[in-house]
Order: sequence, then C-alpha cells, then structure tokens
Amino acid sequence: MHAEQLDPAQSLPRLPSPQKLLAESVRLISSRDPDLRLIARTLGSDPVLSMLLLKAVNSGYFSLRSPVQNVGRAVALLGANTLRSLLICVLLREVVAGCELGRYPIEHFWESSARRAVLARHLAIASGTAAPEDCFTVGLCQDLGVLLSITETPRESCLHAAAMLLPCSERLRREQQRGPGHDQVAARWMEDWQCPAGITVPVRFHHAPELAPAAHVDVATIAHAADAMADLWFVKDRNTAVSHAEQAIGMVGLSSWHLDQLVDAIEGEMQRTSTLLGITRAHSFSRKPRLTGSRNRQSGTRMRVSS
Repeated sequence: MHAEQLDPAQSLPRLPSPQKLLAESVRLISSRDPDLRLIARTLGSDPVLSMLLLKAVNSGYFSLRSPVQNVGRAVALLGANTLRSLLICVLLREVVAGCELGRYPIEHFWESSARRAVLARHLAIASGTAAPEDCFTVGLCQDLGVLLSITETPRESCLHAAAMLLPCSERLRREQQRGPGHDQVAARWMEDWQCPAGITVPVRFHHAPELAPAAHVDVATIAHAADAMADLWFVKDRNTAVSHAEQAIGMVGLSSWHLDQLVDAIEGEMQRTSTLLGITRAHSFSRKPRLTGSRNRQSGTRMRVSS
C-alpha cells in the first residue's frame, strides 16, 4: 500500500472552513500543555460553542447529580482529552454542514467514525502501544477526506455510497484510481488548519502505517487496525472482513482471539460516545457483528479493556 502524498503546490479549492474561534480552540486544546482557563475563556466568548459544551457535559454520558451552568466548570469536568474529542467533533460537524453530500448518507459517516474512534481507544489500551485518547481522536478524523472529496466533486457521492460496504483497502484503491485518497485529502486540510502533527500525520498514514515517521508509527498502526475492525460492522463479505481484521490487529501485537473481546468491549461505549458527541447512529449498522467466520479463536491471556 502506497501513501501517495498530494503535491504541496496542489490546492484544494472550495473546501469548507471552520470558524476561526473553533479552529483556534482545537489548536489550544491540542497543545502539549493546554491552558484550560484560557480555553474556557475562548469558548465562553461564543454563545453557540458555550451552549454545545454545556449540552455535552449535562448529557447522560456523565450522569451528574446537578446541571453544570458555566463554561469554566464544564471545561474542568470534561478535562483536556474529552474536550479535545468533543471540539474536534463539533469542528467536523461544522465542516460537514458546508458539504454537498449528494447520495452519501451522513449517518454512515458518523456511525463509522465513532466506531473507529472507540475501537482505536480500546486497541491502544489492549496493546499498550499508544496513548488511547490520541488514537480516539485520530479514529474520529481519519475518514474526513471522504466528505471533503465529495464536496470537491459532488458527482462522486454515488461512487462513495456504492463503496461503503467494501473493505477499507478496496475503497481506498478505487479512490486512488480517480485521484488522491481520502487519507491524503484529510491530512492536507488538517495541515492547512494547523491541526497538531500528532493527529494529522497518523491520519495521512493510516492506510500505510509502515511508511509513517517513527514518532507516529504506533498511532497510525492503531488507526489502521481500527479501520479494518470497523469493517466487521459494514462489509458484506464477512469472511474477508474478519481475515483483514485479524491481520490488522496482529500488527499491534494482538491475536485473532481478541476480536470477540474487542467487539464486546465497545458496544456499551458506542452508545455513550454517540450521546456525548451528539452523533446520530445508523440503525442498520448498530448491531453486533457475528464473527463465526474467523479461524482458530483459542483461549489466551485476557486483554485489558477500559471500563
């Protein structure tokens, strides 16, 4: 698999832009040592962002005894990692709102993005190879390029919709026959908006993690594995999906035996995460996949999963 990068001189015209305050908030929360007080003041200066933040912190995800009514308290309760994921989701939703998606179902995008993010977090915990929240954020962003590509060429919405039930590697191959893959489109857009390298670089290389710079190989590999595992819910050819998922999680040191545990571990968190991020799930893809086609799932050491 080749991660063909866009020519730096090649522009990406007409791509939607998030509002500057939101983009700045994402940059602030993604810094090495984020100043939560500064971020709270920045978010508090925008009524819409303040409302979204308070709605999230008062959702069923946290089950608070009494509602939170000010932005500073909401930021403190969420913490840097959860706040970053929430703000990036808000940024994505704003970008998506400016996209002409034709026949591509937006519910599928949100369902698959949330599932990749949750899977990436659990894969990071189970393998111990990367920071779980970094992997969650990359999982949430890594297919943004699909929507950006449709915005650039609306007539391709039918092609992307028709490819939804194909394995991730086949979807990428078809994209590259027409132009840059979604991995490169997303990475270029994120670079233009000064998203941190810890997110942008793994997004660029999530289909070819072996080509990523050394500092980003582990997160890119987790993102690659999460992509393959998400196919278990979406791809029609179940045996192919299971085989690809087994190979991918092997790249992070896990065995085929772990697939059942990973699938079971994310189900409850998917609903909580969707509630927190305000994501509408596609009901036809929300059921637990059957893994009867996988081979040699033998007992072994129980993996670590988050509660």
